Amino acid sequence: MLADPDAAREWASGRLVKPLAAGTGFPAMAEGATPAPPRPAAKTAKTTGAAKSTGASKAAAAERRRRLTRARKEADRAARELRTREKAAATASREAFAAKKNWDEAQQRVSDLTAELQHAREAQQQARSAEQTARERARAADRGVREARRKADAAAEEAQRLETPEQ
Repeated sequence: MLADPDAAREWASGRLVKPLAAGTGFPAMAEGATPAPPRPAAKTAKTTGAAKSTGASKAAAAERRRRLTRARKEADRAARELRTREKAAATASREAFAAKKNWDEAQQRVSDLTAELQHAREAQQQARSAEQTARERARAADRGVREARRKADAAAEEAQRLETPEQ
């Protein structure tokens, strides 16, 4: 295991382009010598793959952000559509309630008028019966008047005949 993290990364990449520098505290290091500054690792196929992988992951992240943006826009659109439909449903419900109320009122008016018509028909029937009874009484009275007139005329004639001497 390597104590220097940079050396460990170079070693793990599988390809060393220069010898590893000796670290501090190791007797193999010459006195007065300074270790070479670490250089950036050369791009290898694996690092290039990592860069491509990083590029691919950036592209995937960008695609994910685009899909998330689309999904949020679609969710907003769906929420607006839901609110619109809820308002329409509430309006339709109020209209249905008002129409039902109007129908109930009209039905009640029909029932009231039907009852009133029935009472009017009964009153008409009673009036017709009373008219017929009155006509019959009037006819009977007219017959009585004619009979009484005939009797009166006959009695008057008899009286006149008796008043006049016979010749």
